Amino acid sequence: MVEIGEISSAWGIVPQEVKTVKDNVWRIKAVDGEYALKRSGLSPAKLQFIAEAQNHLTHCGFQYFSHPLFCGGAPFLEREDGIYTLYEWVAGDRCDFDHLGHLKAAAETLARFHLVSRLPSVVKIKSHKKPELRWVRRISTRIEDMERYAVVASEHAEGFFEKMYLAFYGPMMKKASDSRRLLLSSEYPRLEEEARKVGSFIHYDVAARNFIIQDGKAYLIDFDYCARDLPLVDLMRLMKRSLKYGNNAENKLKVIIEGYGRIYPMSKEQWEVLHALLLFPQKYWRLAQRYFQNDPHRDNDFFKKRIRTAVAELEREDQWIKIFRRYTGLEVAR
Repeated sequence: MVEIGEISSAWGIVPQEVKTVKDNVWRIKAVDGEYALKRSGLSPAKLQFIAEAQNHLTHCGFQYFSHPLFCGGAPFLEREDGIYTLYEWVAGDRCDFDHLGHLKAAAETLARFHLVSRLPSVVKIKSHKKPELRWVRRISTRIEDMERYAVVASEHAEGFFEKMYLAFYGPMMKKASDSRRLLLSSEYPRLEEEARKVGSFIHYDVAARNFIIQDGKAYLIDFDYCARDLPLVDLMRLMKRSLKYGNNAENKLKVIIEGYGRIYPMSKEQWEVLHALLLFPQKYWRLAQRYFQNDPHRDNDFFKKRIRTAVAELEREDQWIKIFRRYTGLEVAR
């Protein structure tokens, strides 16, 4: 049993009321405010990086996020039963990406975050080092996965999932190949190198659950997946998450593109890189990876339902990507 009172006392907090939010997260009410206590599964090194990134945000004047509290000079408390972190509780409404006001607020907060999310202290520059081309390599690896899964599916073609995987393999492989081709022909290598030099970091997990709406502003919470990467990756994930069901796509894209771009102006080259990233059929690849590789005791009924859902979502994605190209003025060579 977790001793919340004993743990919170390390920060000088005396709980008046404790509520379990998740198995590893507790909401603590105290005389001086409310806090979120979390038992983290992250390493001390990762937690130190997150704390350094958040301290940098505070130093730069970015205020729209849940601030950590330090314990004896450290951003976490290490005990035999785990590692714990404590954050200010952000009161407000859960963000709803179907609510255009919420989505606009989320896009604007993300843009403000990206303006300052640069941490020079973590940069290790070697003048002879070639660009990492991380996303080119990542997409190339996933294309190889898709090819390998097609071979396995062909050997077990009587299965429902295998039939569905093969039925959509051609168009999905084209999307994946187009994604890599357009990324290689874009300014991605230059943009990646520029981001590396300034120590660009992103939130990465920009789901609706990680934005809290307070007085019309969106606050970011849960930086567990914070990592060094291009800001465009956050924007890609915001678009894919908010447009998952394809509803109201035109208005949602308008709100994201205008809300983000008003604060963080985007060049045509950046839109081109984002377009290339958007094209990759992530849901199709990820579901196949889980089915063929990571889940030997799989529930076949679950995967039957999920592949239908994934294909439908990717078909809707094709439609809103066309709207995205129109809004951003992209002419795509075929």
